[in-house]
Amino acid sequence: MDINIHYAVYKVDINFQMKKWGNGYKTWLGNYTVDFCSFLRKPNHPVIKILYNIFRDFSTLNHTCPYVGTQLIRNLFWDPKDLVVPLPSGDYMLLLTWIFDKRKQFVTNIYFTFAQDIFKD
Repeated sequence: MDINIHYAVYKVDINFQMKKWGNGYKTWLGNYTVDFCSFLRKPNHPVIKILYNIFRDFSTLNHTCPYVGTQLIRNLFWDPKDLVVPLPSGDYMLLLTWIFDKRKQFVTNIYFTFAQDIFKD
């Protein structure tokens, strides 16, 4: 994912929703809005911290505000063994709404299937 930010952004909020499929997508981990700039200074939100730890090493979003220029998330590979919370097998949807300076800018929807082999793990 490449994002080109033309004007400096001093306040970034992220609305996070994780949903699990069960006769339609149902809210699974809740609905949170987090000030991302404050979070980077003091990572104190446990759910967002799990998500951030997954993409931190593959991104240029690992500094505090302001954000300007090209921001990247590249070559993301996630090992489920790094997940600190057990994740039940199923289909999931991760919705991220990016809010710059109190204006919704874009929405990122990530769909994935997680299958755990209980006899192997």
